[in-house]
Amino acid sequence: MKAGKLLRNLYIKFDGNPDLKDSTLLYIPQKLKALNINEIQGDIVLDTSEFDDNPLPSRLDH
Repeated sequence: MKAGKLLRNLYIKFDGNPDLKDSTLLYIPQKLKALNINEIQGDIVLDTSEFDDNPLPSRLDH
């Protein structure tokens, strides 16, 4: 991170919780702001590997 910029991908892992609500999703930008992240220069990757039998490739394990 440099000057409020995340210089790599942001991975968001979902676990299939049936109680997921809009308010939970709104927490993500609030948390980023609290961490002083104002810009993401990489991709936003939704990790849904919990729902399949294939593990993530090693490059996504971080």
